[in-house]
Amino acid sequence: MGPATSTVARSAAAAAALLGAAGLALAGAPSASADGVHGVHGVGALRNATAPASCRHPATRLVGYHRDFGSEGSVRLLKRHAVFGRLGSSHRSVGIAPLECDAGGVLWPMLIAVYGSGPQLLGTVDLRHIPHAQEHEDVRSLRLSHRTLLVRFVGYDGAGFDLHHHRATLNWRHGHLRWHLTD
Repeated sequence: MGPATSTVARSAAAAAALLGAAGLALAGAPSASADGVHGVHGVGALRNATAPASCRHPATRLVGYHRDFGSEGSVRLLKRHAVFGRLGSSHRSVGIAPLECDAGGVLWPMLIAVYGSGPQLLGTVDLRHIPHAQEHEDVRSLRLSHRTLLVRFVGYDGAGFDLHHHRATLNWRHGHLRWHLTD
């Protein structure tokens, strides 16, 4: 490791420490720890996470954020939307990311997965089970604010000409995920 790399690593570590003190982390942050003391920090901790059974696929371990089932489809963790921090009454940082699943090339409604240390899958919200779910329910953004996850997603059928925009909150109370569709 050269002097420039060493300086970047120290700066990144200092930034991660400041964020950690605030109970936050950024997707793509250089830290990839998923220890039992601090929870999940950084998208690297989710690289080989477990994906629940979805769109006719069994539960599986991702390899590099992705699992391919050949002609049967695939499942992938959308790391660009991953967020990290404390959720609800959780005392440790969790990682939250949407999972995109397809069966033979046809996308299904996304899932929102919450991961604890390890990373252990703590729970999911399957957007195909929301009231009036459509053929596609795609996460547009996830944001943690005051220990509550703010979710924006869009539903549509077919080619997506009639878009239905939704907002929801997700929280963690007494060991369970609490989902509330706000509009």
